[in-house]
This record gives sequence, C-alpha cells and structure tokens, in this order.
Amino acid sequence: MVVRVPLLPFAWLGARVRGRRGAGPALENASALRREQGWTVLDLPVNEPASALYLEVTGRVQFDSAEIVFRDGAARALDLRGVVRGRGLFELHDFADVPEVATVRLTVRAATARACVGLRIGRFDPSPADG
Repeated sequence: MVVRVPLLPFAWLGARVRGRRGAGPALENASALRREQGWTVLDLPVNEPASALYLEVTGRVQFDSAEIVFRDGAARALDLRGVVRGRGLFELHDFADVPEVATVRLTVRAATARACVGLRIGRFDPSPADG
C-alpha cells in the first residue's frame, strides 16, 4: 500500500538543515548525476530504523518525487513538485516514530553539468537524557 502525502510547495526542502539533528554519515551509494542523463530514478538503500531522512546535495538538483519504502513493504510517496536545490543538507522526511526503512527511491535530474545526491539517516538515540 502506498500512502500519498501532499505537501505545500515550500514545505519540503524549504531550507538548509542547521545542526544535523543526529544525521549520520552519508551512505556509500550517494549518486553522481550529469545533466545529459535527464530524469533518473535512484534507489538508495537504508535497511535500518530512521527517525528522519535527509538529502545532501552538491551542484544543483531538481527533485520530482520520492518514495520511502519500509521493511514491511508499505511505502510513502512524496510529490516534490520539481523543486531545485543547490549545495546543502535538506530534510526529506521526519518520522513521528522510528520505522524500519528499506529504501528511498528518488526521481531527480541534475540542473547543473554535474551534481550529486546522498542520503543521510537521522538515528534515534534511546539513551535517557541526563537530568
């Protein structure tokens, strides 16, 4: 089952993330893009629990859509409305819980001669806060 989440045009990737809120290292499969490739579908494996998902961009990238696929087979589709973003770290989705995410699928294209998109994972820290 795919749940479609409508978003306002500036609600997604509206601003760079300041202080990464526990985002871990970029996955090894960050993908390089070239303008002449046109629209490309990227599958970025996660295979772990995530409290949030972030996209790291170098160059300029146009985003059409994203699909977050969970380990149980459910999926959440996001309409990214063709937004273009340049160098920075941007929040893709913040979860109320910490689901097991299997894959993030992006439909993107480079808006510059060369660009790169990588995925960072927000990780839940179960340790209690010091009082």
